[in-house]
Amino acid sequence: MGRISTLKVKRIGNELLEQYNDEFSEDFDKNKESIDNLVITPSKKLRNTITGYVTRQKKKARIGKRPIKPKPVQRFGRRRN
Repeated sequence: MGRISTLKVKRIGNELLEQYNDEFSEDFDKNKESIDNLVITPSKKLRNTITGYVTRQKKKARIGKRPIKPKPVQRFGRRRN
């Protein structure tokens, strides 16, 4: 089983992929520099988590498991009628 990323990481990562898809590659270190220039993060751990998420999404897109355009993040909870 893989790691579960928080909604914050997925939301930021998906927004970055939609807006700046050409600036990212499958290389973690290059993506880390790009994210450092694009986003102000309060900690290195959060920056690295977002970078890892973006890198995994790019690798999945290359393999063909997932399209480049990310799916919206669903929130779980009660439905309101």
